[in-house]
Amino acid sequence: MRWATSVSSAVVLDAARDVYATGKDIDLTGAFVTGSPGNTVGIVKIAPQGEPLQFSANGITNAASFNSGVPRPGGLASIFVHGLNVSGIVSAGTNTLPNELAGVSIFVDRKPAPILAVADIPVANPLGMQQINFQVPLESDCFRATRLVEVRHKGVSTFAVPQVVAPGIFILADGAPAIQHGADYSLVTPSHPAVKGEVIIIYATGLGPVNPIVPAGTPATGPTPVQAQCELLFTDVGNTLYAGLTPGFVGVYQLNVRVGPTVPSGIVDLSIKMQAGWLGGQGPDNYALSNTVKLPVR
Repeated sequence: MRWATSVSSAVVLDAARDVYATGKDIDLTGAFVTGSPGNTVGIVKIAPQGEPLQFSANGITNAASFNSGVPRPGGLASIFVHGLNVSGIVSAGTNTLPNELAGVSIFVDRKPAPILAVADIPVANPLGMQQINFQVPLESDCFRATRLVEVRHKGVSTFAVPQVVAPGIFILADGAPAIQHGADYSLVTPSHPAVKGEVIIIYATGLGPVNPIVPAGTPATGPTPVQAQCELLFTDVGNTLYAGLTPGFVGVYQLNVRVGPTVPSGIVDLSIKMQAGWLGGQGPDNYALSNTVKLPVR
């Protein structure tokens, strides 16, 4: 980290004893900086990354795909962190998710994030590892790419600035993708494949803000489509009839897709493609790609 050719105007401490500084010509490589274009004026927060809390930007993932990065607003994410004093699994256990659980709170761009669960993960590393599952706070701008993620626990605060990640398709315990037949909600499996012309339901997270707005941490009560300006997404297996939140769940989205007549029979690769000018292209034609799953088709 470096602070070059800069002038500090003021320095203050918050309750967690993190340092905030404001100044001119700030150049803090690897730190979070908010300021005007060119970093001529900005505010920087300096917090400890290490004992007792420690996590990296790559340790923040889409909760469905586990690809590194923080999903769009409204999506579910996981943080893998060292240094929390928690045993077993602590789940929210409420219909509306809390912003603090097991003494842990998370902020994304200073907004409190609803938390689903905090869990200890036994690993060989003597520090141990914990997992926090949370919902990225909702906001109106689905194209915003700056995401400072801060974890607070027992008066200690630390943060990272991950990249923005594409949507993720959920995977079931047996390794199969979370895809249902639209007619009867049965699972799509090799013995019960999708049929050309039928509607299938693909369960995912990280598709972005919805309309009407659903309060963060609250389950959707009905069809809630992704906002028009965010709906630059599709699959290669057919036409998307609906993309939005799944009623009764927090942060879970679904794509209702009619399987096209030209989709080949057999096991087909399926991914969600999203126009990626908002985070930089990850595939052909500047599309961000979700994880790839296997879709059996007859």
